[in-house]
Amino acid sequence: MLIKYFLPIFMAIILVACNSQPEHYTLSGRVEGDLNALGEITLTSFDGYEKEIEVNPDGTFKEVLSDEGAIYFFDSGGGGKMIYAHDSGTLKVTLRLDEDGKWEPHFSGDGAHDIDFVFGVNKAMTDNNLIQNKDIVNILSLSQEEYIKLVEKFHNDIYQFIEKADKKVSEDAKTAMMTDLDAARIYLYDFYKSWQKYQKSGYDKNGKIETVLQENNDFDNIKSSAFKVSMSYRQMANGHWRDK
Repeated sequence: MLIKYFLPIFMAIILVACNSQPEHYTLSGRVEGDLNALGEITLTSFDGYEKEIEVNPDGTFKEVLSDEGAIYFFDSGGGGKMIYAHDSGTLKVTLRLDEDGKWEPHFSGDGAHDIDFVFGVNKAMTDNNLIQNKDIVNILSLSQEEYIKLVEKFHNDIYQFIEKADKKVSEDAKTAMMTDLDAARIYLYDFYKSWQKYQKSGYDKNGKIETVLQENNDFDNIKSSAFKVSMSYRQMANGHWRDK
């Protein structure tokens, strides 16, 4: 008789447990074209994750991006795309051959607007005069005051770019790019300090650059949110622990 009363309760517990399973952000795609002409489709991330995505005989594929809040690189042979992994939803991708014979990805669904945004921010950062300038030795030889002006202008320009993002871009993706931008600023200051010390140029240990670096030097407690979206932060964190 006890089973009669406990069974409904037991079933209710199972249903609650099933419904409380964590959701994930899923990449769901299909290939339009000759599968024999398709090369590898790979998915990588900053933390060393790397996987080749298997394509079914009907041209479909699916992959769960379980590391939410991370930046993944989707590469289908036609140029990589950076994907911000949300905590749930489905990002759809269709692969088609472009005029140059490369498999170009076309995204839609949850988080699709974030892809062009993330790409745009990274392009703006790499196209910036401070990053692109080939005369890097002379830049690193500038006085602290002059170098600070360049870095702060770089930071402000990209900050404004992020702030003017399309309303369809998620706040999570904007926050991730702000995190990457802040890390890039610190990285540029750290690079300047290392160069000045290497050149024995009388680096000012009481200047603004040193103050900023000391305020952002807590790499004993790595911020996973920054580590997963910023190459600059990852390089500084790895360097810190390598030195230790």
